[in-house]
Amino acid sequence: MGKVLADAESQRRLARKAMDELESSHRLVLDSIRYASLLQQAQLPRPIRLENRFEDIAVHWEPRDTIGGDLWWISHSSQQDKFTVCVADCSGHGVPGAMLALLASTALERIYGNDPHLSPAKGLLQLSQALRRGLNQDQVPMAQSSLQNDGCDAAFVQVDRQAGTLLFAGANIDLIWMPQGGEVQRIVADAVGLGYRGSDPEHLTEHTLHFNSGDRFLITTDGYVDQVGHDHSSDRRRAFGFQRLLQLLRENRAHSLAFNMQALQNNLQTWQGEGLRRDDITLLAVQLQR
Repeated sequence: MGKVLADAESQRRLARKAMDELESSHRLVLDSIRYASLLQQAQLPRPIRLENRFEDIAVHWEPRDTIGGDLWWISHSSQQDKFTVCVADCSGHGVPGAMLALLASTALERIYGNDPHLSPAKGLLQLSQALRRGLNQDQVPMAQSSLQNDGCDAAFVQVDRQAGTLLFAGANIDLIWMPQGGEVQRIVADAVGLGYRGSDPEHLTEHTLHFNSGDRFLITTDGYVDQVGHDHSSDRRRAFGFQRLLQLLRENRAHSLAFNMQALQNNLQTWQGEGLRRDDITLLAVQLQR
């Protein structure tokens, strides 16, 4: 009986030690992810890059897993009358997505540091090339195991405040245009990805829009419109979709951007219900100023 009790105590101590080691490892992982989150947030535009460029701006940036593959970016604050805004959605979530987002952010700084007035279509093309080189996806793989194929979707908007024009180009990320007194429109991006293996897009479409102070635009990554929820009208589960998004923007266009952003978040949360979040989400809304 004494031997049985001794063996049981030994097993209990081993189990306790294994549990302590597991908890310690878990804390280390969580601490690393929390710190990585701080680093990723530090990569987002500083307030100085937003000053005196817009009448108003509202951004909701929410990784699915504390860190993620979405990013938004704006060119250096020294360019006041003509500058570029970008939203990108890199493949993957969590740590892999965040690593790609960091690569994309660094590439954007270099691309627009070299040419601050680069057009959106050329900016998309150069980002694609930078990602492909950075991930060695421009090389013939040495082994089957290295056949990763990653990249991003992105939308670029060049704002020319002097001329009162927007130049938009997108790769799988659309622009929602909301002029004062005009119809809310979805301007569809080209159906291409950036940085993946293969050749760069042969053609990227640029759209020119004329604006006055008070006109608005919104860019969203697909995490918002692809979120699955319960559609009570049909008693089915389906994606939130662009039609619901556009209807919300029409209903709330007389309100501030902050009000609109909160309404978009509240409606998505209600739609999602008890379901799981599927993807990272970025919503960027701008009220323009001549």
